[in-house]
Amino acid sequence: MTQKNLRILRAKNAKKIGQNRPKKRSKSENSNATTRRTRERNPSSRSTTGSKRTTVSLSTAQVRLIQNAVDHADRIGLPLNRMITVDWTLAGITDPQASRQHLLGLIYDWMRSRGHASAHVWVMENGPRHGVHSHVLMHVPPSLRKDFNRLFRSWRKQVGIPWKRYVVHSRHVGLTANAAFAKGDRASYLHNAHAATAYILKAASASARRSAGLSGRYAQFSEVVGKRCGTSRNLGESAIQWFQARSRDVLGV
Repeated sequence: MTQKNLRILRAKNAKKIGQNRPKKRSKSENSNATTRRTRERNPSSRSTTGSKRTTVSLSTAQVRLIQNAVDHADRIGLPLNRMITVDWTLAGITDPQASRQHLLGLIYDWMRSRGHASAHVWVMENGPRHGVHSHVLMHVPPSLRKDFNRLFRSWRKQVGIPWKRYVVHSRHVGLTANAAFAKGDRASYLHNAHAATAYILKAASASARRSAGLSGRYAQFSEVVGKRCGTSRNLGESAIQWFQARSRDVLGV
């Protein structure tokens, strides 16, 4: 083989090696790959705002999540005694998922600063009359009720919720504000908590309603972009499983 043919052969081999070599990643691609690896190792690091997927109803698993969370909140002494509804469309909010997360974050930080645990469940809906809105069932200690009502004005201002009629609706669950804690009104709280839970689950699919024993009285299906429901961490599946395992250990079961 002549030197000329040898050079041509080497050039061809070098070209093939270059084609098979993986392309160099950009900084953004490296960052995304690192984020994916982190999420695979630590699922809790995933964004709480959820994906941009569109759904029309709540699944059986989602309905079970909310129902179990409400029951667990009462079991650990954090009954969900307040219901808050925010109409994000009427408020002119363009990113309701982020705004909902911002509002709950402000409440969580305040509750923690006052030495109390925060507990809540939430559901996003898109009704024919009210547009995109969220229902939140949350725990508010009786000792903080007045301060909560006063500071809620500041929180809604920080989130960008305008002072407009029908945008925000907030009320206690039960006949009285302390129904969840007063022996005489306890039955009214349990009844209203059950009714409120059924109401915020009105977008449950037909199979989810049958599985959870929900009636079709409030049935309403609508398109929601992003995460459709959720709970505070202390009411999530992992927290409930940990509580049950700890209870078995204490009882020696």
